Amino acid sequence: MEEIKVKLNKDKTKKEKIKKEKPKKIKEKPKKIKEPKQPKLKTEVPKLDKEVTWEYAHEADLTIGETKISNVAKVILILLILALIGAGIFGYLKRDYISDYIKQPAIVLSTNEVTLEVGDEFDYKDYLTDVEYLDRWALTYPDNTEVDTSKLGDYTVQYKLQSLANESSSELVVHIEDSTPPTIKLKETMIKLERGEQTEKFDASKYIQEIKDNYDKKEDIEVTYTTTVDWTRDTVEIDYTVVDKSGNTGTAKLNIAVTDPPKEPEVVYVEVEVPVETPAPSNDVSSSGSSGGNSGGNTSSSNTEQPSSGNSGNSSPPPSQNHYINGVHNFSVKVGDLNTFTAEVQSGISSDETISVDYSSVNLSVPGSYTVTYSTAHVTKSATVTVVE
Repeated sequence: MEEIKVKLNKDKTKKEKIKKEKPKKIKEKPKKIKEPKQPKLKTEVPKLDKEVTWEYAHEADLTIGETKISNVAKVILILLILALIGAGIFGYLKRDYISDYIKQPAIVLSTNEVTLEVGDEFDYKDYLTDVEYLDRWALTYPDNTEVDTSKLGDYTVQYKLQSLANESSSELVVHIEDSTPPTIKLKETMIKLERGEQTEKFDASKYIQEIKDNYDKKEDIEVTYTTTVDWTRDTVEIDYTVVDKSGNTGTAKLNIAVTDPPKEPEVVYVEVEVPVETPAPSNDVSSSGSSGGNSGGNTSSSNTEQPSSGNSGNSSPPPSQNHYINGVHNFSVKVGDLNTFTAEVQSGISSDETISVDYSSVNLSVPGSYTVTYSTAHVTKSATVTVVE
């Protein structure tokens, strides 16, 4: 190592060290190796006011501008350039990975919790609002079968989105509930009952036709109805209530018109006086009933049994065989019109005997068809009475 010192003004000294590389020793054929030529040193020193330092360059050094770079620096520089080129190539080849590493995937749901009615359909797409999605990413949707809407309960499903570098997921909680009330159907919604035997035997359960629920079985439905009824009122209501296991309630109502039983109509006996034709007694009539000659020509009296009067010695004349009831006819009468009914019953009725009229089956307060019976000791006839509103 040589060192050249040059004195400058103001006694300042600049030192520069120039390293000389030792020539490499070659074991094989050393005679053929030429010694490297030493650079020529500049010996001429210009005349200057200031002292300067003369430099000489070695072939192992590299000069860039005024900067000298050694072999080690050259290697480092080359490696750095190669590293940059390699990084560029790697970045180009792995640009998707780098992009995915920077960009975070995201799944946006409209809600994180939803309630469905038992039996409804579940579709995961209904709750997916937005997905930042690239084709190279793996998107996993929940399976619709993960939620069994036929059974009550809570279910949790996941939406997953995975990029090359990151993963994102969102959860949706699904509640399956029963909020539909059961239904009850009655055979009738309005009936009429008479106070007394009908109201005493009334059973509200006999008017239930059908009970249904969207989830629970019929035997699991609780049924209640009104049991205490004030039958003195003209109208009463029977309330029915059905409750399922989820507490849902359904109702129905039975309206009852309560009436008093109809009064039995009074039996009116109408006596009609009509002339009775009595045949002249025969001169040959005997107490034994044997007949001799019949001067009158009427033999019906002899063949008719004569009622006993209680005295064996006295007997009443035999009745006529021409018994009749005339004027019996069908008619109509309005509800509650007793006067018209009585007049029609008596109108045009005639007989050779006392007539009794039975209309106990007639109810003038209820529309319908009824029978009136006319009878004597020997004849019976009937007429139909229609009670209309």
